[in-house]
Amino acid sequence: MLFLDNLPTELRTEYAVVYEARAVYDTASLRLSDYAAHGGTDWVVAVVTPTPGSGSATVPGAYIEAETGKFHAPPGASAVLVKQGTWQALAVGDPGTPRQASYAWTEPLEGRARVPSPEDYYSPFAYGGTLVFRPEPQAEGSGRFAACRLIFADWGTAAVEALRAAPRFAPASGPAAGATAPGTTIGNANGLLATLAFHAWLHGGAAEPAQGQALLATADARRLSTFVYLILTESATANRSDWNAQLGRAIQAIRGQDKLEAITYAAYAVVVFLRGEPAAIGAARRVLAEVRQQADALGIPLSDDSPLQVVFEKSGILDQ
Repeated sequence: MLFLDNLPTELRTEYAVVYEARAVYDTASLRLSDYAAHGGTDWVVAVVTPTPGSGSATVPGAYIEAETGKFHAPPGASAVLVKQGTWQALAVGDPGTPRQASYAWTEPLEGRARVPSPEDYYSPFAYGGTLVFRPEPQAEGSGRFAACRLIFADWGTAAVEALRAAPRFAPASGPAAGATAPGTTIGNANGLLATLAFHAWLHGGAAEPAQGQALLATADARRLSTFVYLILTESATANRSDWNAQLGRAIQAIRGQDKLEAITYAAYAVVVFLRGEPAAIGAARRVLAEVRQQADALGIPLSDDSPLQVVFEKSGILDQ
């Protein structure tokens, strides 16, 4: 559940876009090894529901004088960000792990990292979402949610299946390898397992860009997002220009807005979250420019509340 309806109208699309971008980034970055302790049972897949006001700033001990309306704060008090709510597990790896709990902590606003983290852009603890995490009950604050990943809301069941399959998961060496072994191929019905296999294929160094065209053409919108993100971030430098060409062909073949948006979220995730990786960011910006051209060719309107319009504006694509 997302609490975007509580935001001003002009911010809803912007937050929805950054939610999608973080979900792509986190889902594509999820690694089963992060949850491999204790025989692969160290995981929780849960829906987070923040309380109203979570994500807002406050000054502990401060108050407004009713008679005068004057703001009073204790000496030396600093503003903090409040995060509180509850989570409800879809499934847990360890039967002894609670299936629901509340959370509450504050984070200082001063002295925050100069390079924003994904949590700074979109916090599921402030606005909601479906998470995979490794429970750390002895930790404080957000540390209780170790290896935390915001996944696509409709991939909750897929995440549970993938985590349960983790001990026997063996990524394929290519798009067609192990086609008869469920959970090991890029064409698997489970989107998260398919994403993990696609990552293994790219990361292994043997992936051929020409083989990727059919995978991009047949992928649904969700896995298209993760595939494109992984191509932009994991493809070998030697093949980068060939992969860029394949992405261009895939974009030109698209006729529906949903898949154009899927690619847009993937490229935007690279631009926003991969600071310091100019090659990947440059490739992502070229992808966004190609998406804009295809959107124009298809006559897709770009209103102020259009996700495409928001991303193009934020990425400087409209200035090109």
